[in-house]
Amino acid sequence: YTDLATRNPKSRLVVPARAFKAGENVRVRWELAGKTEVLRSLSFELSGTEVAKYRRGTDTVTERNTFLQQTIWQTSGQIIMRSGQFELRIPETSMHSFGADNNSIDWSLSVKGQIDNWPDLGETFPLLILPAAF
Repeated sequence: YTDLATRNPKSRLVVPARAFKAGENVRVRWELAGKTEVLRSLSFELSGTEVAKYRRGTDTVTERNTFLQQTIWQTSGQIIMRSGQFELRIPETSMHSFGADNNSIDWSLSVKGQIDNWPDLGETFPLLILPAAF
């Protein structure tokens, strides 16, 4: 399965900065390389996840809670474009990125593609979201 997935098309995202403020509009350009003709659908999703680590006895437990999962752009059909762009609006009222020893707020942009009779395309790119007033 893993060997087959390594032959999937590869995605590349181009964004204008390394970090974005909550409430900001961001133009994202994307490109696909490889055999894109095998794709039956393509979508981009913005996700916000709270991660908490704690001890239970002698074990360390990690819990993840996805508080936002939003489809930003999608297409399906026999012809999937090799490149394009879309505008992403960072939610203004959501928590910004945060990291500590045991807790974090992680933001990401995922590229998902369906491939018949093959492992699906799935790549995730981390995003750094700053507070709106920063």
